[in-house]
This record gives sequence, C-alpha cells and structure tokens, in this order.
Amino acid sequence: MPSSFWFFATISHSSSIFSTRKDRVGTISCVLNAFRLKLAQDGKPITEADLKEVHTQKIHLLVIDQTLDGYVHAHPLPTVELGIYQFSWTPHKTTTYRMWAGIVPLSTNQQEFVQTSFLKG
Repeated sequence: MPSSFWFFATISHSSSIFSTRKDRVGTISCVLNAFRLKLAQDGKPITEADLKEVHTQKIHLLVIDQTLDGYVHAHPLPTVELGIYQFSWTPHKTTTYRMWAGIVPLSTNQQEFVQTSFLKG
C-alpha cells in the first residue's frame, strides 16, 4: 500500500495559560492548556475537518497523573491556529502527566490514540 494511505499523528503539549477569576461566590482558577496535532509524515496540522465525530465529539482527550489519582476527560476545541486545540484543566499537584488524544481520521476511519507526557503543577 502507498504510504499516503496511512494516517500517523503526533501530539505535543504546547502551552498553558493560568488564569484566576473572582466572582460573587469566590475565586476560580483554571488552566487553559493547548496541544498540537500534526501528521507524523510531513508535520501538516490535523484540523477538525480531518476528523470523524465519535460519541458526539471529534477529539476525546484523557489526562492522567503518574499516581493515577488525577484524571480528566476533556473535549478540546480548535483555536485560530490550525492544528492547535485548547481545553480547560487545573492540575492538582506537581507531577508528570500523560495525555492521550483519541481521534478517528476520516481518511482511515480507524481509531487512533496519540500520546505525550509533560510535567505540570
């Protein structure tokens, strides 16, 4: 089969924006995290148009810490920069986290999990 048939993605934790907001109930802190999805073959960004919707979402993101105590399941949204997706999450400790993005490319119709690790907290 030609190599263009295969869809291999890579993921990398891109950035974090820490924010604190005060409202009438108290202070809410959250972290807006961003990550990049791109094709492993040529580095082209993976856009929402490249992905199939599964269980009402195009991306299912799982983040878990190395002790298995901290866990989040998020549905990131695209940013204005192609291939960059953003989600809100606040880490509860300084540790290494592993992040998986579950995607189904339209070109293969096969579920794929891409993953990366990063230090946070």
